[in-house]
Amino acid sequence: MKVALKTLTPIHVGNGDDYSYGDAYVDSQGILHRCEIDYSKVNVQEIIDNMENSYYIQKILREYGKDIYTAKCRANLSFTGTNIKEVANRRVREFIKDGTTPYIPGSSVKGAIRTILYAYYLHKRNFMVETPLGERNFIDLLRNGLKLLQISPLGRDREDRRDKYFGKRFEQLVFTYSSDPKNWRDAKYDIMKFVEISDFYPVKHNYNLYVDAIKTYSKGPRDIYPKPFTVYAETVEGEFQGAIRISPAIQKVLKSHEKGILERKLDILGLKQNDLELSEEEITRKFLDYLKEATKYFYELCMDHDYIETGLKHPENVKKCEFKLRVGFGVGTHYQTILKLLETSNQNIVKNIILQNRLTKYAKLYPQIPYPKTFEVIEYDGKKLPLGWMEVIY
Repeated sequence: MKVALKTLTPIHVGNGDDYSYGDAYVDSQGILHRCEIDYSKVNVQEIIDNMENSYYIQKILREYGKDIYTAKCRANLSFTGTNIKEVANRRVREFIKDGTTPYIPGSSVKGAIRTILYAYYLHKRNFMVETPLGERNFIDLLRNGLKLLQISPLGRDREDRRDKYFGKRFEQLVFTYSSDPKNWRDAKYDIMKFVEISDFYPVKHNYNLYVDAIKTYSKGPRDIYPKPFTVYAETVEGEFQGAIRISPAIQKVLKSHEKGILERKLDILGLKQNDLELSEEEITRKFLDYLKEATKYFYELCMDHDYIETGLKHPENVKKCEFKLRVGFGVGTHYQTILKLLETSNQNIVKNIILQNRLTKYAKLYPQIPYPKTFEVIEYDGKKLPLGWMEVIY
């Protein structure tokens, strides 16, 4: 099914690269030129000798640079200065592109959807989870683990040492439909494999590319304060189109010996077994209708971290949008979302997790100082905007 994503606030999905004074310049009109030098017209040795002279390199780029692409620079960004280390650290994070066209990877969209469904499933089922060994209480699993599935309590596993993987096994347990205690972590049995999402490309090149300043704010013992650094990043605003569908393979698996507990896990996708007798488009529409319902809950669950507790306000277009996702940089992690969900049940559980795993230096002051205690906003023209919010249209 064709689906459109329309930005409500600027988004940044990085490609892992960045650039500085040797790769771009900002002209007098505030346009950033990402370029490369035409070496046939310059003295290469002279450039090598002056690589630490930002004024010289910027002059060469302006005179002999070939534009790769341009972006409107809304950040107060200068690529020159006498302190070359300081100048070199003013790096711009690049948006992921196909050639020079920015796009939103389907994997980013799927990751956002996964987080929402994860939280909503636990909320709807009052933290009861279907596992290969039957129904279990999610909070008990966090506290005690599950030996028969080789699951250690939260904070007692090597994966918990890295933010990216903190509590990953519990997420995998929610999404697996395997009934075999030996292979439940195999991605082959992850129910999200049936949710197929394409990359999203600009509609008729209807987008704007910017370079923005991203500030990180933190809540300390007394007040909210900005961190003493700025992240520069390419951001995009516009409308993108792609496709989402529930794969017909889900019907085949339900009829096979590998179905495991798939029937009991269909509610993660908002589906029932008889729904799968409908057409592919009708099944996908049912899924999207359910996802829309889930995003409303998710927004109310998470928005207070960024804005209510800080005194800042969400933009009206974000608040009024009925169906929205948040993708890219600055949107948090799966486990941070689940901690916000656990707060609705018992703050003492969250406090113990934060203390035992030293998730913040202000752990003892929780919940007076919330966790997570930092958030990112884009700042320009006196505005402070959250990153990554997009309207879903289908």
